Amino acid sequence: MLPSDQRHSLTVSIVAEGRGPALAYPLEVQRLVGVMSPSEPDRPLREHTHPEDLAQLDAVESAVASGDAAAAEVRLLAADGVSRWFSVLAMPTRDSAGRVVGHVAAWRDMDGEMSLREDLVDSERRFRLLAETASDIVYEAGADRCVTWVSSSIERALGWTPEDLVGTWMSDLVHPDDLAWSTARRDRIYAGDPEAEAEGSFVLRLRTKDGGYRWVSTTLTTHRADDGTPMQFTGGMKVIDDVMEERQRLAESEERFRLLAENAADVVYLMRDQRAVWVSPSVTAVLGWSAEEWLAGGFDEYAHPDDADEIARCREDVARGGRAEAEVRARTRDGAYRWVQVNAGPFVDADGRRDGIVASFRVIDEQVAARRELERRATYDELTGALKRGPALDRLETAEDGFAVLYVDLDGFKEINDTWGHAVGDTVLTSAVERMAALVGGHDAVARVGGDEFLVLLTGAVDRSEAEAVADAIRAALAEPVPTPAGPVVVTGSVGIALRRPGEAPEATVTRADREMYRAKGARGAAGRRSGADRRA
Repeated sequence: MLPSDQRHSLTVSIVAEGRGPALAYPLEVQRLVGVMSPSEPDRPLREHTHPEDLAQLDAVESAVASGDAAAAEVRLLAADGVSRWFSVLAMPTRDSAGRVVGHVAAWRDMDGEMSLREDLVDSERRFRLLAETASDIVYEAGADRCVTWVSSSIERALGWTPEDLVGTWMSDLVHPDDLAWSTARRDRIYAGDPEAEAEGSFVLRLRTKDGGYRWVSTTLTTHRADDGTPMQFTGGMKVIDDVMEERQRLAESEERFRLLAENAADVVYLMRDQRAVWVSPSVTAVLGWSAEEWLAGGFDEYAHPDDADEIARCREDVARGGRAEAEVRARTRDGAYRWVQVNAGPFVDADGRRDGIVASFRVIDEQVAARRELERRATYDELTGALKRGPALDRLETAEDGFAVLYVDLDGFKEINDTWGHAVGDTVLTSAVERMAALVGGHDAVARVGGDEFLVLLTGAVDRSEAEAVADAIRAALAEPVPTPAGPVVVTGSVGIALRRPGEAPEATVTRADREMYRAKGARGAAGRRSGADRRA
């Protein structure tokens, strides 16, 4: 056969006469095949007939020899081996006695026709293979909607044989819940509405032969007559049970997520490129912001400025692929701040790719308040508000420029409790702390280390004279009468001073100050006794 760019030519008919029944090789045919030789114009036809077509040539010549007309389709070969199809119709010619003496043959070039015919056969073969082996279902219906043909794949998909469905309406298999809307759509298509067809595929359930139902995605294409009237319809269906099951699981998952997001106490949000792109509706109940307002500002906008470093640390941890937790303050819509605990980590999509940061936070105002109260109680004396001994020593451990310790004891405090009761004694203790605290700087502190014993911590480069000046001021302040429900009460204080020595542990410094206080108390007692003896004399 000729190359494709030379095929599908116009039909050429040639009429030739020949002597006897043997078909001649007309010059015009030789010219079309490309084998014409000027030196040998009457080349034998058999030499240029395709070997597979010689039997047909023999049959035509035998028929002509017998006086019958005959036709055949044969391929003639060119010198280069390329073939070209011709049809030949031969009629015998007779003499006056009725003997066959020759023939008239009509040759027609049909190479293009045969090419189209072979293309059609190939196309039909491919369509048949596709229709019979594909998982998709193909069917045809007439203008009356009756199925005229359906691919055998219908049996694998739904259990029906093609014979079961030919002559029926495909809509007879539609699930009752899908029938009304799908029928309305099909009515529009069968009525020739191009917009209905352009809407594309639609999903519905079809009944199987065993009475069950399967989900299918279906399309319907209209074939029209020249005047535009619908005359035939081709439908395509694909079973999508797995798709619908996955869609159902996704819908259920989304519903559960929606319920969780809308009703959970925690707020969940997603960030991409340092910007919040989604937040759960619970942000309104927790902080008062609408989801739109929160997304417009983001966490940075509503976080307390003092917590910026902590937030940056969290992001760095997540950027390295880890998870991070932090306790920070978030501003509410009314301008207040609430403590929230943030838990953040990388957001990984369904394909395993990192796609931002997902974080959640919950309000922990009560937990923070409770923890701070416990810390306060562990740090400060419940009655007076002074530091406790342990935190006081911890503070001295971190003092970089040295310190001095004043050990203060209230003289005769036991008698005050015994005489006026503990309520008056508590008032005296509280007043003593307040007066001592008023005499020290912001970096200094007062600690209660016993019932009526206190430490005054003087941090920084303190020399002996400065410490003694503070001690004198403390003694003077304590000597002022203390207003109590029982009336004014006067209490005095003994003070011991110790400056920290290089390399000395704070506990050792406090011990030296304690000894100094007892020496001062003894000296004050001795002086008081001498003063009493002098008065008696």
